[in-house]
Amino acid sequence: MEKEKISLVLTSFTTKVPIMVVMKAMGMEADQEVVQMLGRDPQYAALLLPSIEECASAGVYTQQQALEFLEKKDLFKTMNEDIKNMVEKLLYKNNRSSRFDISQVRQFD
Repeated sequence: MEKEKISLVLTSFTTKVPIMVVMKAMGMEADQEVVQMLGRDPQYAALLLPSIEECASAGVYTQQQALEFLEKKDLFKTMNEDIKNMVEKLLYKNNRSSRFDISQVRQFD
């Protein structure tokens, strides 16, 4: 059985995001700071522990790393990137007339 943990679920993310990643992205880089903010209740600390472990296993320790982690989970960004790659692949045609295509000519300063 999976440990109970606090995660963030948004439609714009591809998967659940550990709450500690969100807190680090907001600037709270110290795990102890987050635990103290929630209070002394051991129940909350127990809920945060799996998220802290997941953060460490993903190599997320700083605000910048957390932002990069969230960027990779952004559904629309990855979807847009996939669409862009598909369109470029479909539009790219290497044929004999492409060397005469004016849109392919580089302008030099």
